[in-house]
Amino acid sequence: MSDPLRLEIAVMDPESHHVHDGRATDLRSPSVTQKMRELRRINNFTNLGFLALDYCCLIATIGSTIYFAENRVGWGIPWDGISPFLA
Repeated sequence: MSDPLRLEIAVMDPESHHVHDGRATDLRSPSVTQKMRELRRINNFTNLGFLALDYCCLIATIGSTIYFAENRVGWGIPWDGISPFLA
């Protein structure tokens, strides 16, 4: 039975650009641990971008709902037909 903390990965050497296939890497090794720490680091710029995207989606959803509710009469849609969706 193999060790569950060993992973078969392809490793690329950044200087020679050669790929070494099938090299066994221990998940507890310092290089893997260092790479995981880099990936877990908080990036506030990206977080703010996703927060802005969330707010844009909320504004678009609420704005289109208000626009539809205010203009439904001009389009000939009765209030009885949409009240279950806007209530």
